[in-house]
Amino acid sequence: MIRSDKRCKGCGACSYACPTNAIEMTADEYGFSYPKVNRDLCIDCGKCDSVCLIDNKTLLARDEIENYYAACLKNPKELLNVSSGGVFWALANQVINNNGIVYGASAVAAGIVEHKRAETLEEVLDMRKSKYLVSSLMGVFEDLKRDVAGGRIILFSGLPCQIAAIYSCLGYRPDNLITCEVVCHGCPSPLAFNSFLGEIEKEKNSSVTGIDFRDKTAKWKHNQYAISFSDGSVEKQSILINPYHKAYLDGLILRECCVSCEFSGLPRIADITLADFWLYRGDLLKKSEENGVSLVVCTGKRGRELVEGSQDMLFIEEANRELAIKSCYHLTHPPKRNVFRNLFLKNVSRYGLTYAGKRYTRLHSFIARNLQRAMSWL
Repeated sequence: MIRSDKRCKGCGACSYACPTNAIEMTADEYGFSYPKVNRDLCIDCGKCDSVCLIDNKTLLARDEIENYYAACLKNPKELLNVSSGGVFWALANQVINNNGIVYGASAVAAGIVEHKRAETLEEVLDMRKSKYLVSSLMGVFEDLKRDVAGGRIILFSGLPCQIAAIYSCLGYRPDNLITCEVVCHGCPSPLAFNSFLGEIEKEKNSSVTGIDFRDKTAKWKHNQYAISFSDGSVEKQSILINPYHKAYLDGLILRECCVSCEFSGLPRIADITLADFWLYRGDLLKKSEENGVSLVVCTGKRGRELVEGSQDMLFIEEANRELAIKSCYHLTHPPKRNVFRNLFLKNVSRYGLTYAGKRYTRLHSFIARNLQRAMSWL
């Protein structure tokens, strides 16, 4: 029987695998999803344990042949409406245009992200852009299993642990399934996001209707949030001052298991891995008008063929492996543990995100000042 464990990814594979619907995914005090077992319904069949990512590693072996690329969309207007270089949009176009199916994370409301199934490019539109929220897979496990059996080509985009979850639930790596992961910085607390949402709605006296977490008005390397409100106004905040994003990057609101994630190293779990190529200095910067260049890692043949087959929409060139690794820390490392994480989340729960952020900043500054003073005495 599945157990509560801080190593849990919250993927929901155990709940999907349960034949008696005995497992419900429920939120803890910080909004993170964990399995809850109804003992009256459980028949101790062990199917939940067989798909759990904590113990099941048999299906997670990875191809060690890697190809590295820098890429961006050729269409400048399309490039403005994607987070980085827009490679996912090009891949989705190729799959849909060949009668395939695309699965990806879609924002269904402010603060709510779910995986969706798409058979048209119009349905794929909402899957573009970074979300900085964890999506639920619960609505797509069964659809994906049926589509895999149907034989059509499928592109599934998600986080590394979500890719592992679908492989585990399927029980094998289907030839018609191509997986695409985004390099993950960790899964943030829904409580923290909802606190941020509530505070900014109170300040503006208007409801949030949508958030673009990677607005490119100020170009790709100057990311900002563009927050739309029901009164028609739009507020833009640099990620350097946005309290939610600052807490996220500082590791203050991450899921417990993220700091020891086994899917953060090389070789990668997915066929295709996408990230921002921050250290890229080649010709694509000019071609993209500095509106985004993606790092693309293809692990194995399937991913490489799909990426190279998308060159009608992409500027693409081979990239140096060492530069790619240097450019993207989380390509090879999980996020670092922040010792103030538990205290920070408790303060968010009691007083809200803004208060917690100010208190953390004061505490961090106090420690830094006293450490510097102590070092001067040595």
